[in-house]
Amino acid sequence: MGVPSSVPRTTIVPNPVYDQLEVQGLVNITGAMDVEVADATGRIVFDKTILSVNGKVTISVTELLSGAYLLRLRSMGDVVFSSQFVKF
Repeated sequence: MGVPSSVPRTTIVPNPVYDQLEVQGLVNITGAMDVEVADATGRIVFDKTILSVNGKVTISVTELLSGAYLLRLRSMGDVVFSSQFVKF
């Protein structure tokens, strides 16, 4: 049984990404979010507070080297989304 199509799904687009990624579908989450990106070794390479607007967060990844990364979003200290992405 799948998720009904009317229920938003949190996703990263595009993935793979070149310069800017967007996390979409952050239902009932607005305001400041802590964004953390770790490289394949687990080292934190990006740590910033960004505003969620209309269920979306946009993150510039131009300064990251090509490779695989883990993105974590926190709201009020709790992880609300975690996913891998690839940077060109």
